[in-house]
Amino acid sequence: MSNFLLEVQGNKLLNQSIFAHRLQIYDDRIVFKKRGFIKKEEVTIAYTQIAQANLRSGLMFATIEVINSGGFENAIIKHVPNKDAKRAKNIIDRKIREVHSKPEHNLNKNSTISDILEKSLSRVDELYKKGRLTKKEHIKKRNEILSHN
Repeated sequence: MSNFLLEVQGNKLLNQSIFAHRLQIYDDRIVFKKRGFIKKEEVTIAYTQIAQANLRSGLMFATIEVINSGGFENAIIKHVPNKDAKRAKNIIDRKIREVHSKPEHNLNKNSTISDILEKSLSRVDELYKKGRLTKKEHIKKRNEILSHN
């Protein structure tokens, strides 16, 4: 079971909504909750699927944007108090570093070079199919992967 670390939400008044977006941070994932009058969305994002976290600070409030490489739109929470936003970004950055600093975190010890190439090519193809890469970027990335062999 994962440990809950922090929850941040935007200011309801400044967001002009009675349902502010929320970001719940756990030790192994984040949960982005978006709610309106009619529909409710909840997306769980593993730290392995987070490319980066951005923070844009103002005088009193900040915007947190979590760039998701896993297929869902980026998680954006506006009008978060600066102190909470900075704390959330620091936790997310630390967790991203932990996950990405583990060598070959998605591969086991028996993986071969061809396994690594296959996984890399599959990931690039998946990003292209989801519209995250243009055709030109897709071809460039595939060629980069294949040229490293």
